[in-house]
This record gives sequence, C-alpha cells and structure tokens, in this order.
Amino acid sequence: MIEIVARNLTDAGLQPSVLELAPPEFEPRRIAGKLAPAFLTWTAVGELPPALTLYGHPDLRPNKNTSNYADEGYRERAQALIDSADESATAQRLRDLSQHLLDAAFLQTIAIVPVTVVRADAARDILVSRYGRSMRAAYLTR
Repeated sequence: MIEIVARNLTDAGLQPSVLELAPPEFEPRRIAGKLAPAFLTWTAVGELPPALTLYGHPDLRPNKNTSNYADEGYRERAQALIDSADESATAQRLRDLSQHLLDAAFLQTIAIVPVTVVRADAARDILVSRYGRSMRAAYLTR
C-alpha cells in the first residue's frame, strides 16, 4: 500500500521518504505520537463501543493522539459522546463527532473491510452485542 501512495505522491511532484517499521518499533512511536507527518497503520475499531474506541486507539485519543492533533472542538465532542446517557444521545453525538472528524481530516480511512471470525463448534454462549463480542459467558463443550 505504501508503495502505491509513494508512487502517487511522486507522480504529483513530491519526494516521499518511506520508512517501514516492524510492529515492535512502530507501536511505541505510534502511542507516543512520534511518527512522521504521514503514516499508514492497520487499525480496527468496528466492534468497540465509541468511548473505548476513542481511548483504546492511539490514533483517535482526544488529548494526545498519534497525529498530535489538538482541537478543543474534537475534545468537547469526544467527551460529550463518552458522557452520553442513552442510545439516542449516543447516536447523535457519534454523528456529530464523525462529521467533525471528516471536516478536520486529521485521520483518513483508506479501507473498511469485513471481519472474519472463526469459532470452534465446541464454543458456546458467545454474546454478541451492538458493539461486538463478549466472552463473559462463553464456554467450551467436550
């Protein structure tokens, strides 16, 4: 993917510098917000509740994210989403925060792909909620 992006940037007259990092090098830099101005990463947030998504992924943290994006509007919207008391408020605040993210464009999604899950026939009672799986009640049969 980075080769395609680099080639497109070169075609546009820019001279990108590509540095590939192995996960043990990449993740600490990502978490600390010490990456170059542009970077590609694999991030999966589709099955997490909104509040956990905001703080569980360094790319989206309102206070210190990987892009060093600091914006009071983003922080306010993120906190409002976290403080939502019901599904209706959560849905509206999630739309508001999503629109703000699209307008600010500090983080861009390149692809959204479906998740494939493989489960053994012996696994039972895996709870599936709106935001993903819970293994609290899961067990294996013999």
